[in-house]
Parts: sequence; C-alpha cells; structure tokens
Amino acid sequence: MSTHAQAAKQIRIELKKVFPSTTFRVTSKTYSGGNSIRVSWIDGQTSEQVNKIIDKYQHGNFDGMTDSYEMNNCRSDISQVKYVFAEREISNDIKVAIFKILQESYNLFDTVSNINDTSELLMKHWGVWTAGQYINRITSKLDLSNGFKGEI
Repeated sequence: MSTHAQAAKQIRIELKKVFPSTTFRVTSKTYSGGNSIRVSWIDGQTSEQVNKIIDKYQHGNFDGMTDSYEMNNCRSDISQVKYVFAEREISNDIKVAIFKILQESYNLFDTVSNINDTSELLMKHWGVWTAGQYINRITSKLDLSNGFKGEI
C-alpha cells in the first residue's frame, strides 16, 4: 500500500474513533509534485476540531514568501503526505434555518429574500456579498455533531 493510501486509512480509523457519529469521506491522491489527502464531511464537527486530528499527517507547509515547501512536521511513527485538506460542507437545511433565525430574530437580511441574494448592504457591513457567505462564516465555528439546535 502506498504511503498516501496508508495515511488516508489511518485518518479514517482515527476520525471514526474520535467522531463516531460523523461520516467522513477520505480520499488520497498522488501527482508529479507529491501527494495529498482530502477529508470532507457534511455538518458535524468544525474544521478546527478535525484539523487537530489530521494535521499531523502533513509533512510540512508551503511558504509563499520563499516559494518553497518546508518539511517542518516530519514524523517517522506515521505515514504522511505533502498536503492534507479538510472541507466541511453545511447542509442546505441548516443554512435555511439559520437564514430564517437571522431574518426573524435579529432583523438581518430584511432586504434579502434568500440565501443566494447579493446585497450591497451585506458587503458594506459584513464584507460578504451573499447571505450564504455570511452564514458560512457563522457555521464555521458551530459544532453540529449533535445536529442544529436552533441557536447561533
């Protein structure tokens, strides 16, 4: 088994052990410049929580200032890859529920009719173009492993 496949397998085992109620998709890839692992899931834990577990599987980091890859996290006790990516997706049901809470409880988005509407007001006050982008910022810090309880 290749190094990247071994690392992906170990990540799957570790995530299942720590977060048994969340379904993760873990894929590995090799290419001319190295290899990578992509971990994706819907709702569940925050990216920060998942990164605490998977970051150790990445050899190092790319330094844009020197245009080089720094091997600053090499470990001999586990298989590692060049890059590990975590991508959390928020389900549309949760996005819509948060949109309604923001509209009704906080009087936000009074000129916005749906999540994908663009608004100069949103850009001016929150630095985002759509309500969906604002909701993504909110949900990035929400642990949804036990579902959405209607509180933000």
